[in-house]
Amino acid sequence: MKNVLNEIYFRILYGLAYLVSLLPYSVLYAFSFLSYIFVYNIFGYRKTVVIQNISRSFPSKNYDDIKNISKDFYRKFVDHFVEILKLRSVSPRKLARRVQFVNFDIIKKYLAEGRKVIVGVGHCGNWEMFNILPYSESLEMYVVYKPLRNKIQDRIMFRLRTRFGVKMIPAKQIGRHILKNKGIPQAYFLIGDQCPSRVDETYRMTFLNQSSAMFPGIEKLSIACDAVVTYLNITQKKRGYYKVECILLTEKPKTMKETEITRRYADLLEANIKQEPSGWLWTHKRWKR
Repeated sequence: MKNVLNEIYFRILYGLAYLVSLLPYSVLYAFSFLSYIFVYNIFGYRKTVVIQNISRSFPSKNYDDIKNISKDFYRKFVDHFVEILKLRSVSPRKLARRVQFVNFDIIKKYLAEGRKVIVGVGHCGNWEMFNILPYSESLEMYVVYKPLRNKIQDRIMFRLRTRFGVKMIPAKQIGRHILKNKGIPQAYFLIGDQCPSRVDETYRMTFLNQSSAMFPGIEKLSIACDAVVTYLNITQKKRGYYKVECILLTEKPKTMKETEITRRYADLLEANIKQEPSGWLWTHKRWKR
């Protein structure tokens, strides 16, 4: 009975999402502005966390600078939700015009040479928008993700993320998947700026002026399968439009010293955040450990 009810709830919510997504961007952004007023001014969702994170990350900035960054962040934060909702019905061609991909020939080159490629990503800009990549660049794309606890929400997000050809792999299965497909050139996309559930002090380093435990998955996976490592620098060009630039981190992971790949990833991510401070996910409790 529970499974039947869950299926009904899923179909209702997914159907409602479709109907709302049919609204033009202008109407959705108007709704986003109203949501911003509630989220920032009235409810103050994780406002203390955001102010604290930004202040500690940019100690040289004054109060007005911190306040402006936080306001800009919340505006983009709620925009991202309506942009994700729009993925339910937007045409591939229309979405492709909103995301500019730069230097992705790097990934194609190494795949053509028979290499695996690990693509490091951060919570910058609206990272969900680059799910259009398989359509835009004719690139097979495996995204490593952590399933949501709420099964209905997880199914909805899975549908949205795979609509344009992305292939999703649960984080717990990535090692097995790589071993099973050893020797087959594939590109794996990993978000590596989470707070790790288990802290390895070897991978603790200074990131955004703070002692930070870093997630070592990108480094360990790349060494295990001798994969080329790249980083995606994501910035917002204007409202609803993004630029995603591929940067080569290393093509010889096994020659790198321990933690060096993770350090380079952290440096590229930090530069990305400094380039657009309001674009990172500041509500995330990154330094809770």
